[in-house]
Amino acid sequence: MRVAPAWAVTFLGGLSIITGRLFGLVELYIIGSGIVLCVLAAIAQVRMRYVHMSVNRDIDPAYPMSGTELTVTLSLETLRRTPACELVDLVDQTGRVSLTLTPLAKRRTARVRYKVPTQRRGVLTLGPALIELSDPLGLLVRRRQIGTPTEVIVHPEWRPIDLPDPQHCQGPLIDLIQRLLHQMAVNLEFRSLREYVTGDDLRRINWKASARRDNLTLNEFEARAPLIVHVFLDNDEDVYSPDGFERAVSVAASYVGSASATQNETEPAVQLSIPPQFGAVIDSSTRLDAMRCLAAITPSSAPILPSPLNDPGEFRVNVIICGDRDRHWLESIDRSMGIGHATVVVYCETSTGMAFDHDHWFALQCDDFGDFSDQWGMLARRTSNG
Repeated sequence: MRVAPAWAVTFLGGLSIITGRLFGLVELYIIGSGIVLCVLAAIAQVRMRYVHMSVNRDIDPAYPMSGTELTVTLSLETLRRTPACELVDLVDQTGRVSLTLTPLAKRRTARVRYKVPTQRRGVLTLGPALIELSDPLGLLVRRRQIGTPTEVIVHPEWRPIDLPDPQHCQGPLIDLIQRLLHQMAVNLEFRSLREYVTGDDLRRINWKASARRDNLTLNEFEARAPLIVHVFLDNDEDVYSPDGFERAVSVAASYVGSASATQNETEPAVQLSIPPQFGAVIDSSTRLDAMRCLAAITPSSAPILPSPLNDPGEFRVNVIICGDRDRHWLESIDRSMGIGHATVVVYCETSTGMAFDHDHWFALQCDDFGDFSDQWGMLARRTSNG
């Protein structure tokens, strides 16, 4: 119960009574007595009013993304008649949402909504809810907690991107993947014929079809090797600024959010590695765990390299998300992530080491996360008929 105003008023009333008695001022004595009686009436009124209700929260969306607005619906069920009161719902212990409730009958359910901006990833705590009962003069406020807090996992901000699907995408990364897939010892399935263009592999010319069509014609094959997009998030605190690390987390979340939940064999699979916190192929059963890990991750003073992989039956596109890293570290990570037939390095800090002499490496500079999806689209973007 908050009683500071009541004590101040009581002190004033007592002072008026004492002054009236000392100086024989009846009016002052009566005023002081009236003030004290008002405080006693306020105490009686507040203590005699009871609130019995339960509270439940519905969150929309259930898994919000940082930077979006969260809608909270409070369902209040009364167990007995409830007087008019103030409902306060705490937000992350630092904010509060105040709502005025009208009198409610017994066994009635009332619903109220409010919106909360999600300004950061991580755990957002809503509640507990507090009921505030006060007297008409505002001298006393009685608080009572109802319900328990609700924890909401706020996912990092992410943007949808096109995964490098050789069948439905185009761009420099897709061209490299197709070229390397044909050089690998993988099962190939005939798909169609097309006209020869400069730079095509002469070994794929179909001489019989070329003779019939009177121009050079190539066999088009569909590579059946599994395509894995292996995403590694470097969490070394020494190579990031606070904003740079948030960009890195959002870049990793973009691959997770864009991964196929159906695990269709014709679509690239996304494997996320954040040792030692997380390492798995993203599907309907692991997507939420990956987002939760990204929501809670912090920079580490002792980063760990991913476990070495070696599966020659898979074609991997290694995506290394880092701060300002040198070439030797990047090559070490690439080897640890498996046979990196194609490698994309996403720098989330301004870097001086972006140039590579490898013909199968690409570098993206992500000084602004808002530009990331456009930069990635320059490497791999879905065709209009894809």
